[in-house]
Amino acid sequence: MYDLIRPLLFAMDAESAHDIITGLMASPLGPVVSTLVPMATRSYPALQQELLGRTLPNPVGLAAGLDKHVQLVEMARWLGCGFHEVGAITAQASQGNPKPRLFRLPTDHALINRMGLNNAGAANLKHQLKALPKDFCVGINLSKTPQPHITGPLALQDFGLALKHALGCGSYISLDVSCPNTADGTTFCQPDTLAELLAFLANQQQALLSNHPTQAKPWLVKLSPDLTSDTLAHLVDVAQPYVDKGLMAGWVACNTTRTRDNLTTDAQTVEQLGPGGLSGPPVFDKSLAVVRTLYQLTGGQHLIVGVGGIRDTESAWAYMTHGASLIQLYTGLVYEGPGLVERIKAGLDAKLKQHGLTNIAQAVGLAHRHHQATANL
Repeated sequence: MYDLIRPLLFAMDAESAHDIITGLMASPLGPVVSTLVPMATRSYPALQQELLGRTLPNPVGLAAGLDKHVQLVEMARWLGCGFHEVGAITAQASQGNPKPRLFRLPTDHALINRMGLNNAGAANLKHQLKALPKDFCVGINLSKTPQPHITGPLALQDFGLALKHALGCGSYISLDVSCPNTADGTTFCQPDTLAELLAFLANQQQALLSNHPTQAKPWLVKLSPDLTSDTLAHLVDVAQPYVDKGLMAGWVACNTTRTRDNLTTDAQTVEQLGPGGLSGPPVFDKSLAVVRTLYQLTGGQHLIVGVGGIRDTESAWAYMTHGASLIQLYTGLVYEGPGLVERIKAGLDAKLKQHGLTNIAQAVGLAHRHHQATANL
């Protein structure tokens, strides 16, 4: 079905197509449209895991950026996702960057976006956040309001205000410290600044929830795929005390990249499109390397959500066997259609049988264990 619709969507500019699809799925017609996705409700017991304080039916979720206005939670369910992430949401409303700001690179099955954290703001979305379902895992992705004058203590307070509005809502909080589409989107992406942010948010959350500690939600930190191994090691050191305290669960790896590596699209076309975050298969190797490094640095003790260039079973399996317990889709849905969720779930279930495994958790980090076993021979 999607093969018939995709040419019509690709005849439009990318953002208009995105708005039409998300608007349709968020409308009363959404349940009707969802019936076109085959076997979206099929159950795979071997894909179930206990993570983030919940029982997740499968490891496939939708990445932040698709649902900036907290409208597509039910769509995620219809597609058969095990979890969903809304946002990014900032303390203050933001119009984002001028249009056009979302572009396809069809020969690479990639996107370039410089949306610029456009969203209605945490206060305006508070009702939607409070209405998030209790029986489905939904993360809330938060970021700093994209205004360059919000720096230093003001940046901490801004992030803290977004967290205040999100406290007690959803299932987990994702701290986006790596947005490449604003001048100040990576304010907290280095070890020293992340240390400041985590300390500030921990103190604020403790004060706000002193009488309601059960409302605290685990944090994940969303990283850039462009970080070096040394920087990742320092970031893990910064985060470890918060993991030990149960405040932080782990990482989302990764965001989009500012680089233009691994593209077949001609350089002149890419240059004409301008700046923005690159997503899709060209970022796969970089993001997978971050997942691999994080797993090695933490001994597999931190939760890792893998995202970047997942378009089929093989790419999803690679993320999981190199250390990701969960995976997220975005660009893959644009090119492969909504049935991608089901195809990956069925494919992962088949992979487990091929490897003689009974649960997807046994596959997490499998590549590291195979490598170690080979090294010991």
